[in-house]
Amino acid sequence: MEKLYIFITTILLAAWSTAINAQTNIVFTETFEGVNGTEAGLSPINMADLDNKEGWTFNDVRSGPGCALIEAGGSVTLPAVPGLNGNACIYFNLRQWGNGKTEPCTLSLSEGGMNTPNVEMEMDTDGHNIIYNVTPETRITLTATNNVMLDDVMIWYGSSMEGMITEDFKISAPSGIYAEPFEIMLAPNRNYEYADNYLEDHLIMVYTTDGSKPTHFSTRYSGPITIDSTTTLGVGLISATGNLYTKQYEYSLPVTAHDIAAYRALPENTFTKLILNNALVTYSEIHDAKGDTYGHTYIQDESGAMGIVGWGGTPLKTNDILNGSIIGYTSADGNFTKCEFTSFDNLVTGTATPEPTVAETIDEVLDDDNLNTLVTLTGVTVSDGYATKDGVSIKIVYAPTMSAEPAMASRKNANATALDITGILQKADDEYQLMLISEPVVTSIGTIYGNGAATPHPTVIYLMDGRKTDTWQRGMNIVRYSDGTVRKVVTR
Repeated sequence: MEKLYIFITTILLAAWSTAINAQTNIVFTETFEGVNGTEAGLSPINMADLDNKEGWTFNDVRSGPGCALIEAGGSVTLPAVPGLNGNACIYFNLRQWGNGKTEPCTLSLSEGGMNTPNVEMEMDTDGHNIIYNVTPETRITLTATNNVMLDDVMIWYGSSMEGMITEDFKISAPSGIYAEPFEIMLAPNRNYEYADNYLEDHLIMVYTTDGSKPTHFSTRYSGPITIDSTTTLGVGLISATGNLYTKQYEYSLPVTAHDIAAYRALPENTFTKLILNNALVTYSEIHDAKGDTYGHTYIQDESGAMGIVGWGGTPLKTNDILNGSIIGYTSADGNFTKCEFTSFDNLVTGTATPEPTVAETIDEVLDDDNLNTLVTLTGVTVSDGYATKDGVSIKIVYAPTMSAEPAMASRKNANATALDITGILQKADDEYQLMLISEPVVTSIGTIYGNGAATPHPTVIYLMDGRKTDTWQRGMNIVRYSDGTVRKVVTR
């Protein structure tokens, strides 16, 4: 009969374990199956016979037939459980030994709390106890009120009888794109405030910031979490019985580039905060949109050039000096493909005249590093939409601010005239092109010296009657140069 009872107990424990394990995580079991004593309890427990062979403390405990026999007033202290943290369920499978009564035994913990200290006799796993705020170092002790048999001990996370604790967490900032660092506050669900009042219900919130899924051992939430870089935030809620609910949130924050060259060196489509330091607007197209000013703008600093798009109450104009920051996504050609947070407001700190990169040959500018740079090509001829010099050509397009093709470029026999042309170097369909932003000038008044420095260039052209003109006229022209001098120039 003794062997039959042990067999039935083993079958029941296996069934309970299967049912629990289907929905939960078992962290400790002890079956006492290897204990080979008699119901008389004549010999002490031999730890070598146990499933967990170290760390126990026994007081007035004997070996029974596949069980531990605890005398009235005696106790069993479990080993430390490395996988235990937070809240959990614990079950002691107890039955009467000899003439012992069926009064509850007593549960105690070295740290943490519990739903009740009473451990009932002859209950299935639904009669488990709940322990709160425990750690791997917590020591768990069962003290017998009367003589009892202890057949099994099991600790697990979560009760299948527990209802859904949360459909979604309460979080102060949803997943998304943010321009500046910020703090996040958490609560288990909308029924709680952003405070620790949920601790009264024995709920524990944990989190991770490295992209991993939270566990019972993750960092406990105790106040606002700072998000200061692109982060995958994992949030977990440990219920009163140890169930763990998790969800991830994605936050994108820009990396910082301190000049245009650093910005352009970043991988394609990197969310970036570009710090502008005395950057100069070399050309700007301004449009009105939704009450604000929208612009396509080309800028340069000492490290390189790029294009930006954005909006704001204050438009950027050619010659503006910019100090501040813009936020958007990088692209290989130096343009923002998308500007989530760019505003032109409060960027302008002064004005200056852009100085183009002067090139004696077309070849020397045909490089992706020069894209969006303000360039002057000297001594070229213009014909059929291309500028040519020394057998090398580049496509010519015209900025929107130029209502028609420049007069000098479209004149009859223009291909016989050597011109200096100034514009923004671009690339379209893998072909380089120069977007002209001003009228070409005759090369004879803009000769390049051997040291690479340009002579003063024309800034204003007047007719002989004093009227200002945008184009060179056949015959005598009165020309003001960038160095302040005024000269008479004859063109044929």
